[in-house]
Amino acid sequence: MYIDLLRNKILEQEEVYKFLRENRADIVCYKEFKDGELGIKDANYTNRMRLFIISYMKK
Repeated sequence: MYIDLLRNKILEQEEVYKFLRENRADIVCYKEFKDGELGIKDANYTNRMRLFIISYMKK
């Protein structure tokens, strides 16, 4: 059960890596959006973290 969850999370990270290899850097570059409660935030923060995780795992 937990192995399947982990495998799915790793595949999510892999998708961001594939987009970047296809020159789709817009999914990891800073993208400002306004949150009514917290103010200005970065919409692609999670994708950059996913990219970091997958690049760390590939070393």
